Amino acid sequence: MHLSIQAKENLTNERLNSLYELIGLMNSVYQLPDLLEFVVDRALNLTGGHRGLLLLSDDHERSLQHIAVKQGQELDDSHVEQALNFVSTTVIKDVLAKGEPRLIRNLPGDRRFEGFAGSDTAEYKNVRSVLAVPLKIAQELVGLIYIDHPRQAIFGQADLAFLSAFATQAALAINRAQTHQRQLDELALLNRLSRSVVEVLDLDEVLTRIVREASRMLHVETGSVLLLDHLSSELYFATSISNGERVDITTRLRCNQGLAGWVVSRGETVCISDVAQDDRWFGEVEYGFVTRSLLAVPLQSERRSLGVLQVLNKKSPSGFSRSDETLLSAFAASATIAIENARLYEEATQARRLRTLNQISLALSQTLGLPTVLNTGLEKSLAALNADAGAIRLAYLLPQADSFPEQITRGLGP
Repeated sequence: MHLSIQAKENLTNERLNSLYELIGLMNSVYQLPDLLEFVVDRALNLTGGHRGLLLLSDDHERSLQHIAVKQGQELDDSHVEQALNFVSTTVIKDVLAKGEPRLIRNLPGDRRFEGFAGSDTAEYKNVRSVLAVPLKIAQELVGLIYIDHPRQAIFGQADLAFLSAFATQAALAINRAQTHQRQLDELALLNRLSRSVVEVLDLDEVLTRIVREASRMLHVETGSVLLLDHLSSELYFATSISNGERVDITTRLRCNQGLAGWVVSRGETVCISDVAQDDRWFGEVEYGFVTRSLLAVPLQSERRSLGVLQVLNKKSPSGFSRSDETLLSAFAASATIAIENARLYEEATQARRLRTLNQISLALSQTLGLPTVLNTGLEKSLAALNADAGAIRLAYLLPQADSFPEQITRGLGP
C-alpha cells in the first residue's frame, strides 16, 4: 500500500480524531454495545483490516472459554465458537497469555508461531496479516482487539502504535461503560431483592429468603444469618444454606468470638480471601465443607445490633471484590428492616393472642353454664386464630347428664 505524504497526514489526522472521539465517548454515559461497535469499526477503518474482533474476558480470566466476543455487534454464546473458527486463536492465546501486542506480517511464516499456525490458518481461515493488542485496566488484562487481513504485510509499526494507543483509550471507555451498567444492574437487583425479603412477615421465611438471595446474588457456596441473643450475649445460626440445602448448625458463639463475633462487636464488614491465614478464624461453622473465602456484614439498626449476614466460598478464583462488599452491605440494610418487621409482627401477633385469651378467660369466668362456656370459648378462639371453622369435643370420664352436649361446632356444616 503506497500512500502520498498528504494521504498519510490525512490518515494520521483521522486517527487522532478517532482518539479524541473515543475520549469524548468515555466522558459521556454510553451503552456498552454501541461503544464496542464504535471501537471495532473505527479500528478496522483506520488500519485497513479485513476482519475485527473485540474480546472481553469474563472475571479477568485469561482463557478462551471465558471470553465474550464482539464483532461490530455483541455475539451471544452460541456464536462465540463460530466466530473464533475464522480468526487466529493461536495469536489470541499468545496475547492473552503474555499481555503483549503482536504485529504479524505473514502468520504462516512467522517463527514465533511455527508449528502452531500454518497452512490451515492461511488457506482455510485466510489469515496472514494480524494486529492484536491487549486491553488493560491498571495493568490488568481484560481483553484484546484483534484485526487481520488475508494479504501479507498489510500492517506496519505505525498501525501497531495507533492501535495500541487506541486500545488504551478503549479500555478506559469500556471500563467506564461496564461500571455504569453494573451499577444500574446492581440497583435493579437490590430493588428486587429488597422487595422479596420485606414482602413477607414470617420470620423463618424472611431469614431463608435473605440467605438464598444473598447466596444467589454473589455466587457463593454457603450463606448464613447469625442472630444475637441479647440475654446470653451469644450468636446463634438462625438460618444456614449450603449449595441450596438447609443446614442445621447448633453451635453458639460468644458475641466476640470468631469472625462473626468480630463483625457484630465492631459493627464493621470483614472480607477475607483465605480464612486459614486469619487469626480470628477457628473453623466454627465448617459442617461438611471447607471454608476458603468469607464476606460478613453486620445486621444493625439505629437502635441495636441484630446479628451478622455472612457468605462463604465465592465461586470465582478472584474471590470477593469491593463491589461484592458494597452490594452485600446495601442488601443487609434491607434485610435488617425485614427482620425487625417480622419480629414486630410476631410480637404483635403474640400480644393480640394473649389479649384474646384474657378476654376468653374473663368471659368464661362470668358464667357457670357449660353450653355457654363452650360456645363462648369456641367463638373467641376462632376470632383469635382468624379461623372460619372449629369444634370442641368433650370426652366424659364420668357419666354426665344428657343435657350436656358432647360437641360444639362452627362452620363445619350439619
